[in-house]
Amino acid sequence: MASYKFNNSHSFGVTLYYTARSLIRSSQDRTFISANHEVITNEEKSIKHNGLLAILGYHWVINKEWSLGVSARPPALNISGEGDYYLAVTDTNNLPSKVTHYKNTGATTYIPPRYAIGVGWKPSDRFTLSLDTSYTSAFQYEDMDNSDASDFIQYVDTLNMAVGAEYKFLEPKFDLRLGFFTNN
Repeated sequence: MASYKFNNSHSFGVTLYYTARSLIRSSQDRTFISANHEVITNEEKSIKHNGLLAILGYHWVINKEWSLGVSARPPALNISGEGDYYLAVTDTNNLPSKVTHYKNTGATTYIPPRYAIGVGWKPSDRFTLSLDTSYTSAFQYEDMDNSDASDFIQYVDTLNMAVGAEYKFLEPKFDLRLGFFTNN
């Protein structure tokens, strides 16, 4: 994390996160067609992915009571990603089993862009009220390079809001914080 304060009213900051995704999914399905006929499906998928995520922020102290902040999170920068996929379908009327196996296939995880704006109101040294809105843009991708092994991931446009309040008690000395937020 790094920040720079231009003056008493304007600040800029950058935060970098290292992201890691580890997915392991295993499923087995058995379909009975008749007393002597069934189809058994075994599927296993694993993905390991690493990336770098940046959040850029700007804070403006408008006056003694009011402040405004904005932030932007561009999509993650992919560092590496790899996955394995195994599928075996056994039909008891049509042996042998059909096996599909992909090892060390390229894999990707995307984190969609997000933009936020917030306002803070501090009428006294003991009370603060804040309101912010964030927007995450629609985004879609295939998580593995091989289309037979890939899942289609889709994010929709999402708008979230949050409101928070903080009151600083003098005796006993502690802060009370309350907040409400949407989780779309």
